[in-house]
Amino acid sequence: MLVLPKAQAQCSYPPEPGVTPNFRVFIPNTTQELPFLCPGTTVELRDASGRTLDPLQVYYKLTDGTTCFPAFSFLPSDATNTLVIPANQPAGTVRIHQLTPKPNNAAGGVLFVREFQVRPRPTIPPLTLNSCGVGRDRVQVRIPPQSGVQYFVQIGNGPRSAGTPDGGIYPTNGATTLTVFANYTDFAQCESASSAQPIPTTAPQRPVLQQLQVRGTNLEFTFAAPGLQPQFTYQLLQGTTAVATVPVAPSFTLTNGALSSCYTLQLRDACGDALFTSDALCPVSLTATAGNRRTELTWNVPGGSALSGFDIRRDDQLLASVGPGVTAYTDSLVTCGRSYRYRVVAKVGSATSVSDEKTATTVATSPPVSPQLTASFTLTNSVELAFLRPARDTADRLLVQRTLGGSAPQDVALGRRAPFLDQPGAVSLAQVPCYTGRFRDPCGTLSAPGPAVCPPVLEARSSDRDGNDIQLRWSAPTGQGSGWTYRLLLIDAQGRELVGTPLPATATDFVVSARPSDPQILRYRLEATAAGTGTKVFSNVAQVQRTVRIVVPTAFTPNGDGNNDILTVKGLFLTNLTFTIYDRNGVVVFRGTERNQGWDGRINGIQAAPQVFSYQVDVLDETGRRVTQRGTVTLLR
Repeated sequence: MLVLPKAQAQCSYPPEPGVTPNFRVFIPNTTQELPFLCPGTTVELRDASGRTLDPLQVYYKLTDGTTCFPAFSFLPSDATNTLVIPANQPAGTVRIHQLTPKPNNAAGGVLFVREFQVRPRPTIPPLTLNSCGVGRDRVQVRIPPQSGVQYFVQIGNGPRSAGTPDGGIYPTNGATTLTVFANYTDFAQCESASSAQPIPTTAPQRPVLQQLQVRGTNLEFTFAAPGLQPQFTYQLLQGTTAVATVPVAPSFTLTNGALSSCYTLQLRDACGDALFTSDALCPVSLTATAGNRRTELTWNVPGGSALSGFDIRRDDQLLASVGPGVTAYTDSLVTCGRSYRYRVVAKVGSATSVSDEKTATTVATSPPVSPQLTASFTLTNSVELAFLRPARDTADRLLVQRTLGGSAPQDVALGRRAPFLDQPGAVSLAQVPCYTGRFRDPCGTLSAPGPAVCPPVLEARSSDRDGNDIQLRWSAPTGQGSGWTYRLLLIDAQGRELVGTPLPATATDFVVSARPSDPQILRYRLEATAAGTGTKVFSNVAQVQRTVRIVVPTAFTPNGDGNNDILTVKGLFLTNLTFTIYDRNGVVVFRGTERNQGWDGRINGIQAAPQVFSYQVDVLDETGRRVTQRGTVTLLR
């Protein structure tokens, strides 16, 4: 701003008659007069009094806004028409004093002063630089605007271009730096410059939609690593229409997103160019309807993405995987009365689109299917009940009733898991246990009774005094197969098979001969196998206990002729044997604990005289019962 001189008011310089002193300040070598001063610049001073003056007799001095003559003096060297405003000159008011000769070369001089405002060089605020284009061949420069200040941009060492505060775009021409200049619109020579700043070179990466998930009326998008780049802006497109600007974050939620269109993410640079667009993800719209012991799932996906298939998830677990053309699925592995949560996941390469979660509670409009059971005896003569085929719904509860012979049906208490065990008690051909089962589902609906099943029952008895011939009779299994074939199993006390004998297919009785080497207690079990299915069941274990037999000769002749020289115990089932011989006085003359141990007729190494001795044989049978036999034996010579 031009400040008019107020010499008399500012500094008390005496007036010179006939002289109206004045001077003006210009940009050197121009006609542009300066309204103010700028630190670090050179100004040209021109006398404006209208007199013709010798330039070597015109003096100018710069002082602050408070200094007046004679506080300073002019030197001959001060004769000049230019002044340099110090670079460190603070903003504010300064004074330029002029000294010119008096008219007619009179002694002394004419002093004149003008005040000027020193305006600081314009500051350059922080810039925002953004590269543009796939090849980064342009740069956008955003400069915060300042009133009365204009900007110029220089790319590398190229020419200056006018700066645009709202974001000018300039070709880089391969340069890697830029400089911004700022000056006043009314004084371009008062200028500041930024140091050379590097042009950003971050390369744009194609954005990747990793997942689209429907959450109620909203759509949640997740972006694949390394995520979005802060140097760029992103537009979410529904079809071809931009519906949102996406912030740089790992995910983004679009409220009230439409399920009828596919979505892409578009990367835009600072120049507004759309550089890359992601592959499309399309939302999955799922419906879950509860049916009779099943859930019907249907879904829809708008066309626009390369589907590779669907994963169906129930309660956060994978239930099934189906092909890309499938849009429905029936879940029949459900339990009546239970609620299930479903999602359908569309697979698009490594990306996924997840439906909203739908809940369906299974209902039952028909009774459960009747159970199919098998009944077989265990080695301990309990009856084991199992499913002939797996139950359709593992939550259905099995209810079983048992009849024994002609008895009334009786409820059987069962555990929660198959196989189930029942202890029917003593069984016989007249007391065959039979079982009828029903299912009750969690909704309380009962199935019709399944077929009654009866395990085979075996009876065994000895048909001779010594138990060598065993009469066997049995009942065929019912309700669990047909075309039965049988094997008779002789087992030991631990249930291991000793002998297996095939039986006639149509027989219900059989006589088997026991061998002397067979156990004392004969344990028989019937193995029945159904034709076609191969279902195998077993009868109860039927036992026949044979009698321990002890045979001791009435006389023996220990005369060394090799015939009847040793007295031994013979018989069957002689375990834990003790053989003791007493003389007529009851003194023990021999004791043996092994079957092959016998008495040779000697007492303390001396042959005994012929006489009658008594003996006692003690054995334990297979049941642990002690059997004792006493008698006499005559020693002959």
